[in-house]
Amino acid sequence: MIKKLVTVVITTRNRASLIERAIKSVLYQTYKPIELIVVDDFSSDNTEVILRKFKNKIIFIRHKECKGGAAARMTGSQKAKGNYIAFLDDDDEWHSSKIEKQYIIAESTSSNCAVITCGAKITNNRSTAYLYPVLNGRIRPKIFSTGFITIPSNHFFKKEIFDNIGGYDLDLPAHNEHDIWMKLAKADYETKLIKEPLVIVREDGRERMMTDTTIRIKSFEIFYRKWKNYVYQWYGFNQGKKILNKYMTSIYLMNASLLEERNKREEARLFSIKVIKYLVPFEFNTYTIKMFLRIMYYCLPLWVTNMNKIIKSSIKYKFNHQYI
Repeated sequence: MIKKLVTVVITTRNRASLIERAIKSVLYQTYKPIELIVVDDFSSDNTEVILRKFKNKIIFIRHKECKGGAAARMTGSQKAKGNYIAFLDDDDEWHSSKIEKQYIIAESTSSNCAVITCGAKITNNRSTAYLYPVLNGRIRPKIFSTGFITIPSNHFFKKEIFDNIGGYDLDLPAHNEHDIWMKLAKADYETKLIKEPLVIVREDGRERMMTDTTIRIKSFEIFYRKWKNYVYQWYGFNQGKKILNKYMTSIYLMNASLLEERNKREEARLFSIKVIKYLVPFEFNTYTIKMFLRIMYYCLPLWVTNMNKIIKSSIKYKFNHQYI
């Protein structure tokens, strides 16, 4: 039986030390045929030198200016000839059977199934964690209750459907992964999942790229305005408003937490303050109290929270060693 062509798009920017590993993880896939497109989003390091080693095995496209990850994926998508398309970030890699397993499921599902997802193994210098998708079947009813699957390297799209929904929205400066799942929900498509960690995300003590705070905040607000009326239609106004407000609260506080980990207190405070307008319509309960306490935490002076961390660390150390 003749197998259908799968296009893989790797997007990269200033990751010369990592891009070769990502490319090899595609070339070593058990599934064939694969068309591999690498889009360089205007790197300033020696990425192009590394890519020359694969000149007969890849289609290489270089942007003349930095346009961002979503734009780079769309550049690759526009050149893709495959029946299916999968995206891989330059700092991730795939298990050798990733495409084959997703292809088998995609070929056996209904025409309404838009995307096959899989799990990811996330490693760093200290620990290993596993992230698995839970959304299976129709996307719209459970998209908020099950959580968005936001690792681009996990997905395997039917190219025709990807094109029909318009791909990634380039008018959205960031937050494109959540947006594309909303597009799939709007068109009432389905998803299927593989509960296996077929993607490897190696953090290895390095900082993964994070869009500028101002741009992210702008993107979240655009996302809210773009989709709120659809959410109200899907779930009813009252329930839809609660769902969307809780979603916006969690998104802003998640970003505040990530920035706090990077010792960027002022930026974390900007995100946390934005939460207030989404919390106010909520009922006064345990959840809202916890959220307000988190907002207050990020608004405290840095020396206060640092002292709190020192005290907690001291108590934990004393507790762990009192019986030694």
